[in-house]
Amino acid sequence: MKTAVNRPVENDMTIVNMADAARTYFSVRAARRAGTPPAQIPLVYFDITRRCDSACVMCAFRDSAARAEDELSTEEIKALAPALASKRARIVSFGGGEPILRPDLEEIIRAFRREGISAHVNSNGLSITPERAASLADAGLSMIYISCDHCAPEKYRLIRNTDGFDSVVSAVENFKSLKRPVPVGINVAVSSLNESALEDIADFFAGMKADKIQFTPVNRLPQHKSMTEETLEPLVPKDIEGVKSTLRKIAGKLDSLHIRSNTRHFIDNIHLAYEGRGRVPCYAGFLWVVIDPAGNVMPCYEYDTGLNIREKTIEEIMDSGEFRSRLKDVKACGAKCFDCGSAETGARMRLAHAVGRPFEVYGEIRMHGGA
Repeated sequence: MKTAVNRPVENDMTIVNMADAARTYFSVRAARRAGTPPAQIPLVYFDITRRCDSACVMCAFRDSAARAEDELSTEEIKALAPALASKRARIVSFGGGEPILRPDLEEIIRAFRREGISAHVNSNGLSITPERAASLADAGLSMIYISCDHCAPEKYRLIRNTDGFDSVVSAVENFKSLKRPVPVGINVAVSSLNESALEDIADFFAGMKADKIQFTPVNRLPQHKSMTEETLEPLVPKDIEGVKSTLRKIAGKLDSLHIRSNTRHFIDNIHLAYEGRGRVPCYAGFLWVVIDPAGNVMPCYEYDTGLNIREKTIEEIMDSGEFRSRLKDVKACGAKCFDCGSAETGARMRLAHAVGRPFEVYGEIRMHGGA
């Protein structure tokens, strides 16, 4: 009887969610086509700290002078929740640095959840005890992404400069063993240090019942502008076509296990990480905005606006001439920038993907929505 009562409600919500997603999709595409600030901003990448307890070889933050006193306070961050809700934000993705290092993370998550915004966290997993996992879940965490680039502890240490593999495994277990498990995604940075181990990584975390396993080629991302070519070059995968072939195989295997991964379009165009964006359009400033730990708001780290939420509201920033000018820069951008936050999102915004794989689109909405 319970199932019979609940099924129509679930079906009704499916229709509502898909209809809302369709409206958002076409609104964002129209804004990008016109080159104008969007009426809504569905996704917010919110880096709430530069501090980190890891020192990954592919990350420029390990060399930064990260100072807690520059970070937005708890109250400043919480005050943004209703402002972003008014722009119809659906998801806020908290990153860093390592956001788990902020003891106020649960309070921040609650503030955004109260406004109906799903809260994601991108973490290295090193500091997630069973108690912290439960606390984050109780606060309303919608999804956790944990980074892991190798399943051999000594190789993990080589890449991340810390003995953290066992902590990563424990972090995944801590979220999956909760009474109401939090969906877990695994982020894998593909480099010359692990390109031969990608299947092993996928198999390992598939065995742990990860909900999503996605791969990003190590490349010069805008938030790592200080990384030199001399530092990056040795990390570039040696066999790009081989990586593509492996990732296609992995994606097919994961799909059969109902575990989400990269789109075929993303995989087929990974070489653009080293050649320029090409056939994968960027939706920075149209589908999402970036807020850095000090409160600077921009389409992405490549195009800073010089505008800060300590001085202007989100509405004022997005309606400003500075922001509009940066949107033009985004449309003309050919930067070598290719990751799951931008290029993968651009691939999913393609009409061919939205129309051709509606059930996958809906599955992504459900998994990320934290309903």
